[in-house]
Amino acid sequence: MSNKFISPLTWPGGKAKKWNLIKSYFPKDTKDMTYFEAFFGGGSVGLNALKEKLFKEYYFNDIDFKLIMFWVGISETNWLQWKHLFYPNVKDINILKDQKVQDKTVYYLMKNNLTFNGQQWGTWTQKRLEQNWNLNKFDRIINCSNLLAYNRNKINWKCDNFLDILDYEWKFDSNTFMYLDPPYYLNKGKPYRYKFTVEQFNLFKDVVDKHSKMGVKILISLDDCFEVRELFKDYYIYEAEWKYTSTNTKYHKVKLGKELFITNYEVKNINENEDITKI
Repeated sequence: MSNKFISPLTWPGGKAKKWNLIKSYFPKDTKDMTYFEAFFGGGSVGLNALKEKLFKEYYFNDIDFKLIMFWVGISETNWLQWKHLFYPNVKDINILKDQKVQDKTVYYLMKNNLTFNGQQWGTWTQKRLEQNWNLNKFDRIINCSNLLAYNRNKINWKCDNFLDILDYEWKFDSNTFMYLDPPYYLNKGKPYRYKFTVEQFNLFKDVVDKHSKMGVKILISLDDCFEVRELFKDYYIYEAEWKYTSTNTKYHKVKLGKELFITNYEVKNINENEDITKI
């Protein structure tokens, strides 16, 4: 089992710790395929695929412009000049708040790391400073920066609505693998900035159907609910459970998430260390 690459961003969903499970749903022999991720977010899946050199080319897309600018900027930033801002070099959150950080990439990461669940509008806390903005995180940032810099010729960054992917300059075909991790259908209290309406989920399904007919290999991860099962009843559906990493365990027990993996191809040899059921 390979060492998992951990994103420097705090992101809901728990995908980072389930990379080996998610990878087991990928098609086999992907080295000559193009990887496309429409909802890149915290990058846990795409960055691990990049680290393990699973594909020949990568398209990383997200509708959030500031997020994409962060990912583009992380490999272009001289992080050594910002090391003094990390705990324990800075021991008090109020001192950090007084810093005049003009670099947009650094400031985006600070806002993400210093608030619960990575919510950009949250309050910076002393606990987050010590636990999530420390020298261990700095090392993770350096690793990410180096990974993206080394592979920049293989990466295409996009900032489009999911419906616009049909208009890309290259043709989707059987040599394309598409990983789709949209907002959850039952999105009650989930910290997503961009959410789907029922109508948008129906449009999403139409896009999936069109790409499936083109021969694109598709893997979708969504919450387990009747509506999702009904929407994708003509696809292969697999059940999974794992603990969400963003749960506030001080006041609540860690939630056990029920996830569905949906594919347009049958998956065999799923990671035997995980509890998965095919339906």
